[in-house]
Amino acid sequence: MKIFTYHISDNIDIKGVKKSIQGKIISETNAEIFIELSTGEYMSAYEYGSIAFTNVNKEKVSTLINSIKSACTGTHSITEGLSEDIEVEFKGDGDIKYDNNTLTLPERMSNNNKVVRIIMFDLSQTVALEYYDNIGDTILVDIKKLSKELETKGKLSISKSEIMKFIGKILSVKNNIVDTLYIFDSPEMTWSDEDASKIHTFLTGVFDIKSRFREVENLTKVIEDNLDVYKEIYHHKESSTLEIIVVVLIVIEILQSFMH
Repeated sequence: MKIFTYHISDNIDIKGVKKSIQGKIISETNAEIFIELSTGEYMSAYEYGSIAFTNVNKEKVSTLINSIKSACTGTHSITEGLSEDIEVEFKGDGDIKYDNNTLTLPERMSNNNKVVRIIMFDLSQTVALEYYDNIGDTILVDIKKLSKELETKGKLSISKSEIMKFIGKILSVKNNIVDTLYIFDSPEMTWSDEDASKIHTFLTGVFDIKSRFREVENLTKVIEDNLDVYKEIYHHKESSTLEIIVVVLIVIEILQSFMH
């Protein structure tokens, strides 16, 4: 069994996916849809912009992604860091293992679609975290340039509106990773299925999902703290300008009084 996951946009409208894809809907919420395309072929889409496929050839994957583009907001090109694939084998009745990009599961799990679904789910979170990490790194590079400029010139060339855009982007990232990714809470499908629960716990450890989430969260906090400092600088600058204007108006008023 082959599973592919991609991060294709900032947001996916699940209702739009439902309208665009033909197949049997096994599970649907506002944040996720899991569809059986045909026997043994599955597709999942997630509100936070990731999409996953099981046993679907690359040509069909491209067709399916194109068919749901109208349901995507902030679509971006798929790069190597924003995709993940894994081979899944069912052998014997031993422990769950992961080696050389192959996940080995006990044979008894082979007919459980919740097993397929949870693997797709965890891989999709992995590529989403990679996406948010990339955004954070890009903004951090810009923040370092601003800090260097402040150090050498004693002032900032960036406008207040640009700083507010930075802050808005970081808040958007924080909201997405907190509101849409099930990092610390187990997804509902694991509550009633012991196999899905075991696989979820295992993959969360293999892909270091919780630690990576904390790293992204800490990165956004560092960036936000820096931007707050820059924002205060502009507030102070505006206050100083306003004070000068008030003083000038008072002087003008006094001069007019003397003239009269």
